[in-house]
Amino acid sequence: DTTFNATHTTTGSLSDGQLEVYVVDPSQVTGREYRVIFEVVQGQSVWHLERIDPAGPVRVLSNQANQAGDESYTIADGLLVKAIGPPNDFKRFLCAANGAGPITPPVMGAFAFNSSGFPTSDGLPVEADVNDRPPANQQVGGGRWGIQTGEVGGFDYELFISRTTRDGARWGRIVPYDFEIRFTAAGSVALYPLDFSGLPNHVVIQVPFELWRIGDSRNPDPSDDLRLIPYIIDNNENGVFDLSGTDHTISGGDNDPETDWIYWMLPNNQAPGDAGYQAFVTSVTTNPAGYEFGSDCVEIMARMVLVNFNAGSVSDPTFPANVNQAMPETGTIFQILSTKTNQPVDLYTFNTAGFEAEATAQAAKSAAQLVNIFPNPYLGQNRGEVNPVDRYMTLTHLPDGAVVRIFTLAGDLIQTLDDAARAQQGTLGTGTARWNLRNESDVPVASGMYFIHVDMGALGAKVLKAAVFMPEERLDKF
Repeated sequence: DTTFNATHTTTGSLSDGQLEVYVVDPSQVTGREYRVIFEVVQGQSVWHLERIDPAGPVRVLSNQANQAGDESYTIADGLLVKAIGPPNDFKRFLCAANGAGPITPPVMGAFAFNSSGFPTSDGLPVEADVNDRPPANQQVGGGRWGIQTGEVGGFDYELFISRTTRDGARWGRIVPYDFEIRFTAAGSVALYPLDFSGLPNHVVIQVPFELWRIGDSRNPDPSDDLRLIPYIIDNNENGVFDLSGTDHTISGGDNDPETDWIYWMLPNNQAPGDAGYQAFVTSVTTNPAGYEFGSDCVEIMARMVLVNFNAGSVSDPTFPANVNQAMPETGTIFQILSTKTNQPVDLYTFNTAGFEAEATAQAAKSAAQLVNIFPNPYLGQNRGEVNPVDRYMTLTHLPDGAVVRIFTLAGDLIQTLDDAARAQQGTLGTGTARWNLRNESDVPVASGMYFIHVDMGALGAKVLKAAVFMPEERLDKF
């Protein structure tokens, strides 16, 4: 097997990342133990690969930023090591408490039915009435509330992501944190900005909840909690945060009323606690007309609502008096959990014992099947190209001694890349080679399909297909 089983440990909570390790050049495998550690350098998460030698750790790769899981990783000690971060996403929407106290375990705080695509309460496939909707006991008062985006004629998770994260622009402020909506007796001061309403002035409204960024919910630490600023849209402009009279399409019928819209704003003062929020309160309550929209905060999430499932018809003449619960009860806590990136507390270890060259002939043959070429197709450019003349595609996972032959579909040999050619281009020993999209006469090739035969001697051979679209023949307008 060419893949090592890495052990993931942490001094905090495990990230949602993973580590993949492949043998690329068996002759370079040391048989030693390795570890991957993480560090934040100038605000960016980087990782280092260290080999554990008898005299101590030796760093063989430093400051690696790639965690995309693609083919653009550096080979070291005959190994292709891929530290992979999780995608930016939400993991769960939960209700962790109600008016009677904590709910253990937390229950669903969104709606995964009707093929909406929302994550379930336990992360398992949808099971009707088990993990796909708020249960009847979510509230003491009878409501069954779930997080959604404000009604715009759709309800699926893709739409929710698009609207709440502004098409992904807010992920950098969301991941890896968790968030809470806490319904409290005191509530919060919120702002209905004139920038949202078109009214002549901002409107300051008291809301029954608090917004918090809580770090990692798996390791609760109130000392790092940060209170956020609520902006809202008062849809019926009655000066109250309430059910707006709009029925949400997440469920059939007209009995799923949604609240006014919530915008999560991150105060400029991000010291843990509520200092940033309190500064906002002072500003908008003492001089609302002088408050400048967004002057003391930036947006984290947008256009969010709570929907009360099957609560009562919005068409009833007595609405909202007819609904089973007009607002989640005091003591209710909704949690929004995001994916957890690799952090300095994460550690991956693996051992290459038994994979030395004399014991890994079969593994090397399997590793040879990782040989690939990118970008494929070549669409007129490669992000690594520094000028329009030096065009190229990159072959990866090549052992030294490999001979690459490139043919047309008709079987004509276009170019050969051996160790001498790779040494000349500076790729020998890196596990890569570059085809400059030219033939042996240094003439650019035509757009089309090409066969690439990779002869790795005792390790076997592999044939690839590559599609090339040269820029002068690429259609940019249709």
